[in-house]
Amino acid sequence: MWLYKKKYGTLAFDITPLGATIDELMEPMKNPDHLDSILRTPPVLFVGDKVTVKIGLQIQAMSNFELSTMDYAVDTWLRMAWYDPRLRHGSSRPVLVNEFTFLKKIWRPDPMFRNAKAARFHRVSYLNFYMFIFPGGEVFMDLRVYLKPTAAKIILCKYPHDKPACSLKISSLGFTSDSVEFEWFSDIENAIQLNRDLEIPELSLINVKAEKCDGSRKS
Repeated sequence: MWLYKKKYGTLAFDITPLGATIDELMEPMKNPDHLDSILRTPPVLFVGDKVTVKIGLQIQAMSNFELSTMDYAVDTWLRMAWYDPRLRHGSSRPVLVNEFTFLKKIWRPDPMFRNAKAARFHRVSYLNFYMFIFPGGEVFMDLRVYLKPTAAKIILCKYPHDKPACSLKISSLGFTSDSVEFEWFSDIENAIQLNRDLEIPELSLINVKAEKCDGSRKS
C-alpha cells in the first residue's frame, strides 16, 4: 500500500472493506479490454451506491410551435456534471476532451428526453460537444442537441389569451434512480439558462422553472 501511495497518490476511496490488496485489485486492469469494460460501467464501488448527475440546459432557440401536431422545436446545450474517481489525473489543470472516440471508452450518463418526438445531435462541422475532466475526477460535459418535444395543449377558444406550459422531461434511458439519479444544478440560473436574444414568434416566454419528477415509465 505504501509503494502504491508513493507512486500513484492517495486512493479516492477506502478499499479495506473489500478484503483485497492493491495488487489484487489492479491485476485485471492490466488487460486493456477489461479496463475498457470497467471504465464503461457506472462509477460506483459498492452495491447500493448511486451516481448523482447534475444537469442543466442552455437554451439557444425555441421555434415552430405547431397547433396541428402539438409540438415545437428546441435548440439547446445539455450540460451534465458528475464524479468518477477512476478518471483522476495528476495534471494541475482540467483536461479538455473534444474527440468522440474517447467518449466510447468511458462511462457517461444516458439522458433521455421522455416527451420528445425526435432528437438529434448537432454535427456541423463535427459533433458539438466538449468535456472537462478535473484532477479530482469531477467531469463536466456540454452537448448540443436539437429536440421536438410535445407541446402543452392549447385551448383554442381562449387562444391567444391562454397561458400554456411546455415541459421538457429528462430521465435515464437504461438505469433506475437507485443507481443513476439526475438532479438539476442547485441554482435556477445554472439549471436553465436562456439565450439573451431568444425570441418566440407570436408567443411570450413568461417564466421557466426546474422541478424534479418521477422518472419511472411503463414497459
